[in-house]
Amino acid sequence: PCLFECEEIGGSPSQPLTPAPTPFICPQLQTRGSDEYVEKVKGLYEKVSGTNAFDGNDIDRTDALNFILQERFCADPPRMIQRFISALFYFSTKGKNWVEKKSWLSNKHECSWNGLVCNVDLTITGINRDDNTLAGTLPFEVCDLSLLNRIDLDNNRIGGTLPTEIGGCKNLRVFDMDNNKLTGSFPDGIFSLSKLISVDMDSNQLTGTISTNFESLVDLRYLALHRNKFRGTIPASIGSLNKLEFAYFDQNDFTGSVPQSICANKGDNNFQKLNEVTADCKEPNPKVLCENNCCNNCFDSSALIYTIVISISGIDAVTTPGTPQNLATDWLVKDIKKSGELDFGLCGLRQRYIASVLYFSLGGNQWTNRLNFLSLGSECNWSARHNQIKRGLECSTINDTRCIDKILLDKNNLTGELPQEITELPYLTILDMDNNSISGTLPRNIGYKLPLLKEIDLDINNLSGKIPKSLFKLKNLLVLDIDTNNLTGDIIGLEQVKTLKHISVYENNLSGPIPDGLEKLTHLEILYLDQNNFTGAINQAVCANIDLNGGNISEIITDCDISCDCCFYCTRV
Repeated sequence: PCLFECEEIGGSPSQPLTPAPTPFICPQLQTRGSDEYVEKVKGLYEKVSGTNAFDGNDIDRTDALNFILQERFCADPPRMIQRFISALFYFSTKGKNWVEKKSWLSNKHECSWNGLVCNVDLTITGINRDDNTLAGTLPFEVCDLSLLNRIDLDNNRIGGTLPTEIGGCKNLRVFDMDNNKLTGSFPDGIFSLSKLISVDMDSNQLTGTISTNFESLVDLRYLALHRNKFRGTIPASIGSLNKLEFAYFDQNDFTGSVPQSICANKGDNNFQKLNEVTADCKEPNPKVLCENNCCNNCFDSSALIYTIVISISGIDAVTTPGTPQNLATDWLVKDIKKSGELDFGLCGLRQRYIASVLYFSLGGNQWTNRLNFLSLGSECNWSARHNQIKRGLECSTINDTRCIDKILLDKNNLTGELPQEITELPYLTILDMDNNSISGTLPRNIGYKLPLLKEIDLDINNLSGKIPKSLFKLKNLLVLDIDTNNLTGDIIGLEQVKTLKHISVYENNLSGPIPDGLEKLTHLEILYLDQNNFTGAINQAVCANIDLNGGNISEIITDCDISCDCCFYCTRV
């Protein structure tokens, strides 16, 4: 059992901290009982993580501490710290969800945990966990691994800002975190790491300007900053790095020119080692000037736009003239040329493309109110108020980025097929497009791709096909309002969505038995099932939840051939 009163490792820690009653002696820490052991270990780790690290508000650090205490690990302080940081890395980067986690949190030496590299003295020198679905954040404590020389975590989902304490990793030579979800600025602490030979931070969401303090990185050979949102100018001080071989600056918001001090290092002799330089220098409208053939590749933003939209919609849809996806792509390329802005952030170019696909798919030029769609400003402002009701798109702030979380387009003369691309808006909570003439099917993977959905309001349209089973996997859904369509199939699985308050599926072509287990929907208030082809009955356990019996259900309506003792009324088909 945990030495604290706590839940299973990975859950939320409980308070207060209570030592195990069994005596435990740890000679290396000079403790002679369980109480003293807990306090000694906690005090040791507070010196690493801070005095408030274990106050109950930091789950990851408390879980790492509980892991050590649970196994009653006993060693000299450096080894105690190394094992704690190893466990903390697991919890901070959501190790439970890693693709490969062999040996992690086992009772074996942490050097045997797959991905940790150690020297002959069993001291950690590297962390190699690339392409392994790591998420969460990088804990600053990794820099307390005094011999750490390599952090290789590319191709994951690690977010947040890089810790300012990164400057404490004094032996770091390779820092490889490209293709993650890092935000914030380029950490100044990097410039105190004089042993670095590689900084690979491309394909993140890093912002701001870059410091000019590159002179200290005297051994740097590889610098990859492309595909971020850096602005300002490329620092001329990078030209002082005479060992630099590769420098990638493209797909950012840099302006000005590639400094001549950098270009002067290109050449074929031993004193000019720079092999490759890239920037956003594509003619005829370069964002960055790159003179005298200094750049090996002048990035063309249009090429990346096509790569991204094809990854969303497929090559056929994007390249076939006249499709909504083709029209949206053409519009997006022109829009970016007008604005000069190319946002590769969390909800940047992809989101703007999907919003424009929505417009072209649903006959935007015929809408009752175009709601500022396709205007030059942010798609988060593609909305308007009518009779005090806001319609259009709404956004919320996610990691300092504005992301679409509501589509509010009811009663607006929408026609055409529902675009499947809406499932690429991962922060969507409300989908409200009722009282239109939308056709097509509900996206098959809607429940997997839009896990935050709370309201689906698509009633009074022309939707067809089956209700996708993935929809029944949603954990936050409150409203399912899809009545008055042409939907078919059954609703088996609906009973799994325990958060539902409002279910309205009447006037469709649904069939099959009314699901057992609807009584488990204890928050349910409205249940409209009539004008379909259902069989079976509303059981007495559901009736026990009506408001007259002290429950929440205020109204149940079914067809008259469905047995129901508590229905408000029934419909004769």
